[in-house]
Amino acid sequence: MASITSKLYFHIIKRNNDEFELAGISENKETWYVLPEEMKDLSLHEALSTKRAIINTINSIKPINGYRKICIKLDDELRKEYYDEDENLCFLDNMLEEKIIDNKHRDEPDDNFLNERIKELEAKLSLNDNFKLQDVEKKFILDKFNKKQNPTEWIEKFENESRRHKILNPTNFIEALRFFLSGSPKDWYESNLKKIGLTNWSEWRKKNRI
Repeated sequence: MASITSKLYFHIIKRNNDEFELAGISENKETWYVLPEEMKDLSLHEALSTKRAIINTINSIKPINGYRKICIKLDDELRKEYYDEDENLCFLDNMLEEKIIDNKHRDEPDDNFLNERIKELEAKLSLNDNFKLQDVEKKFILDKFNKKQNPTEWIEKFENESRRHKILNPTNFIEALRFFLSGSPKDWYESNLKKIGLTNWSEWRKKNRI
C-alpha cells in the first residue's frame, strides 16, 4: 500500500494553442505515472485544471510542445481524483503505467527540449516573411494525402512544393506537412511528433508509411 504524500508533480505539455496534455504524475519526480492517451487531455482533469497554479502554468507555456513540471499541494479534491481507496496513485480509479527515470539522466530531457526550441526559433526566423505556414494549403499545388497515393511519391511532391516556396528548414517542412493530413495519417503525424520531434526531417522521411 502506498503512502499518500502532501503534494504531487504534474508534467504538462502544450499540444496546440488551446490543447494541453497531462503527460505524467509523480510523487517524487523520479517515478512518473503515465496516463493512457484517452486520459491525457488536461480538460478531463477538472479538479486539477481549475487550480490557479495550473492556469498560470499553461498561460506561461508559449511554444507548441513546450512543457512544465509543476508541484501542487494536495487538497481533498485532488486526493479523490488521483488516489484510490487503497492509496494507490491513479486517475479516477484507473491504474497508471509506472515509468522510473534514471537520476543520472534526469536533466537530459530539459537540455534536449531547449535545443529543440532553439532550432525551431531559428527555423521560424529563416522562413520567408512573405510566406506564412498557414498559407501552404492555398499556395501548394498538392492534394492532401488520402492513403490512395504512393507515400514515397507523395512525400517527394510535398518536398518539391516546399522547396518551390523556399521552405527549406526541416522544422518548417514538418510543420507544413500537418496541413495536408487528416484521419489516420494525422494520427501518424501526431505519433511521430512525439517520438521524433520537429527538427529531424530525414527521420520523418524514413517513416513515410503514412
